[in-house]
Amino acid sequence: MNRHLANFAAIACFSVSAAALAQQQPPPPPPPEAQRVDAKREVIINWTLGDQAWNFNDVRATYEPVKGHTERTSQGTLAVWKLRLVKDLEPGAATLHEKTLGSPFRVVLLDAERTIINPDLPAQITPVTGVRKDDTIELFVALPDAPVLNDVKTIRVERRTNVGF
Repeated sequence: MNRHLANFAAIACFSVSAAALAQQQPPPPPPPEAQRVDAKREVIINWTLGDQAWNFNDVRATYEPVKGHTERTSQGTLAVWKLRLVKDLEPGAATLHEKTLGSPFRVVLLDAERTIINPDLPAQITPVTGVRKDDTIELFVALPDAPVLNDVKTIRVERRTNVGF
């Protein structure tokens, strides 16, 4: 009798398990293959000259600063930057950069609150003799007198034109 009771209990357990499996919904389909997005490395280089931070982000796709210094001249203080081409320039773009009044760069002075103090400092470049990657030019920026320069926290170098950048 114990054997019959054990068989009955096993059949009851099996029936309950089968009924539970029958009521379960089928497993959800696997998710569609996710699209892969690779990470990109972004290197940010901050340049300072004196008490000011110089921001070249707007022109960095074409020109990258290599080094800079200031010089005192009879006309005032001059910031001199050596800029390296990071890509080949088309000859027409190089000519446009050379012939743009002043320079192809607009140099903007900003205070600590990012308010514009001067929207376009006088700037000049040396002739763009090379149009190949790694050729260099120099950018000369006439800085304002010390009282104005003391209020300047950021100097932003922007494109004056979109051609060649």
